[in-house]
Amino acid sequence: MTATLKAAGSGFTDLTGTDQLPALDFLRSNVLSETGPWRISDIMDGSNQVEPVASLLRLLQQARSASLDVYIFGRTYTGGDLGIHDVHMNQGSQKSFLNNGVDDHNDHNDIWQDGAVIIDTGQPELAAYFTVFTQQMVPTDLLGNPASGNHEMTVSDDGSLSSS
Repeated sequence: MTATLKAAGSGFTDLTGTDQLPALDFLRSNVLSETGPWRISDIMDGSNQVEPVASLLRLLQQARSASLDVYIFGRTYTGGDLGIHDVHMNQGSQKSFLNNGVDDHNDHNDIWQDGAVIIDTGQPELAAYFTVFTQQMVPTDLLGNPASGNHEMTVSDDGSLSSS
């Protein structure tokens, strides 16, 4: 995946409908293997001092000053707004966010559409921030909806909880 990212051109690349890396699926790929356990992070209250904001700012500033690449996985806004959103796991949501498999009425649940921030550090390894909301349920089905036997994401979940 690192070689694919480093070979990519700049700008936005649409990975919708892709079912392999570099598209991200925390539950169906090994992208999280050897990254360590999930950690509960501080509430992001707008402060630059709490984690993960402080670490992300430091890494982004280092990448900028060294002209290194930053890869942001997410979705573009619809309606003409610039930017990327859904830079987190995008499956396992409930209620009005369920994917019905027929229309694209929401963009909350889907497989191979998880988001992340990956930063080139100038070393062979990249730094990455993968985030999940604790109310997202795992495992998920082939639509990205909570599968039977689901539970809220916890720090002990290792990113291998697909029902398929």
